[in-house]
Amino acid sequence: MERLLSRMVIAIAACVAALIFVAMAVGFLGGALYLWLVSMPLAPPLAAFLVGAAGLAVAVLILITAKMISARRRGDRVASARTSATDVAGDLGQLIAQEAVSLANAHPYRAFVVSLIAGFAAGASPELRQIFKGLLKE
Repeated sequence: MERLLSRMVIAIAACVAALIFVAMAVGFLGGALYLWLVSMPLAPPLAAFLVGAAGLAVAVLILITAKMISARRRGDRVASARTSATDVAGDLGQLIAQEAVSLANAHPYRAFVVSLIAGFAAGASPELRQIFKGLLKE
């Protein structure tokens, strides 16, 4: 369990770093598109409008794709047997909780440090907080 937690912290840190770099790349691509449009015989306000509209269009396409994928998965889940899936999930959750408690009792300082790092990562990243909220709601 300890190895799993350390891997999870490393994966979370890598995801946060990747999100930062993606945000920077999107910013530079938007800037490059703006400069390219301004170099054409196009007014700067119109170029800024076109870059913003393109960014919004890409965001809407991503949201529509995510909604379609999640709706399809939800339909697949409904088709499966709910009672057996609920029982299996409950048993698995109970086993994971028992294992986590026993590891935390066996290594209290390491558990404290791992939870402190995970809490700091969740507090520092709004995207990560939203992911955790989504996981807790489902």
